[in-house]
Amino acid sequence: MIEFLGKRPAIKNQSLVGSVSAASRFEDTRKSLYDKLSDAVKTHVDIDDASERIRVIGSLQQAARITVALELGAAMLGLASAVQIVDMVIGMGACTFLAGSGGLVLSQGRRRVVWGQQAEWSERESRIDEALQAICSKELSRVERRILDGVAPYTRFVETEKERLQNLEEASEDILAQAHSLRNLINKLR
Repeated sequence: MIEFLGKRPAIKNQSLVGSVSAASRFEDTRKSLYDKLSDAVKTHVDIDDASERIRVIGSLQQAARITVALELGAAMLGLASAVQIVDMVIGMGACTFLAGSGGLVLSQGRRRVVWGQQAEWSERESRIDEALQAICSKELSRVERRILDGVAPYTRFVETEKERLQNLEEASEDILAQAHSLRNLINKLR
C-alpha cells in the first residue's frame, strides 16, 4: 500500500495531504539492517583461529602423552611378565589396567575438547541471539515510526473528515428533530 501511495500519479487540482517515501528507502533500510546483522554476527563469531587451534591441539596432545605413557607402561609390564620378571597374573592384570586407562584418558580428553567447544559455541549463540534481537527490535521500531510518520498526514485527514462527518450527522439529527417537532406543531394546529 505504501509503495502504491508513493508511486501513484498525482491527481489534478488536488494536493496530497502527505507524502510517502518511495520504495527505494525501504531497500536502503533492508541493506542497512543486513549490514548491521552481518557486523553483529562477525563480531560475536569471529575467533582467533590460531589460538583456538593451539588450545585444542594442546589439550589433545596432553591426553595423547598421558595415553602413550600408560600404553608404554602396559607394554613394559607385558614384556616384564613375558620374561617372568614380574608375576604373570599381576603383570597381565596391571598391563590390562594400564592399557584400559590409556584408552580412557584419550577418550576423556577428546570429550573434554568437545564439551569445551559446545559450551563456547553455546555462549556465542546466546550473545549473537541477544545482539540480533536488540538490532531487530530497534530497526522494527524505527521502521514503524517512519511508516507512522509517513502516513500521519493521511491519518490526520481521515480523523478530520471523520469529525466533520460526525458533526454533520449530529447537525442533521438536530434538524430532523426540529422538523419532527414542527410537523407535530403543524398537525396540532390543523
